[in-house]
Amino acid sequence: VSANLAGGTVVASAQTKNESAAEVAGIIFAELRKIAAEPLNPAEVENRKVLLNGRFKRGFETSSGFNAAMTNALMRGVSPAEALA
Repeated sequence: VSANLAGGTVVASAQTKNESAAEVAGIIFAELRKIAAEPLNPAEVENRKVLLNGRFKRGFETSSGFNAAMTNALMRGVSPAEALA
């Protein structure tokens, strides 16, 4: 569709036992710091692009997926014409 017009949100989650929650949170924070500090591997970035493009295109294959994408675009101030470009 189009680039996010405002800042984005990053969400990380995990399922774990209460006893290991602090350890798991530490691992997640360490990975996020690593992502922020180190250059990305171009091959991994390309793999993620392919995955996201496929998911995005499959989402348009149903009327509910198309409607959700258009609603999301409109809520962000993107016109339907721009969202479909």
